[in-house]
Amino acid sequence: MQMSPRRFYLMMQLVFIFFRRPTASASKCLALLWNSLPDAFFSFEEIEMALQAGLRSETIKDVYNFYSGAFGVFHERVEPRSLKHLCRPTVRRMLWKSGCWIPDGIRMTGVPRELQSFLNLEV
Repeated sequence: MQMSPRRFYLMMQLVFIFFRRPTASASKCLALLWNSLPDAFFSFEEIEMALQAGLRSETIKDVYNFYSGAFGVFHERVEPRSLKHLCRPTVRRMLWKSGCWIPDGIRMTGVPRELQSFLNLEV
């Protein structure tokens, strides 16, 4: 299975963060990053296929556990993100292109506070 250049780049970010410092704050950073992206989560199989040529199987499991631990969810296969999630990066991108800085631009939309928190990556 061939990985797209974007997906490969995201995988390399994951590996870099893992080997740089797999701490709770790095995990939170990873969660913020992935919550701002429309991309599907990596599955264990996808991580294993991408990394098996260069890493031991135990290290690959550690990378996946670090990655999935950031979200509290294990993904058996690559699935599209929810429609609600896909709206988040779209709205944020539209605000940015309109010159509305976040979080001020989100506040100006007038959407309920719960959605503002979601758009601000607080939830």
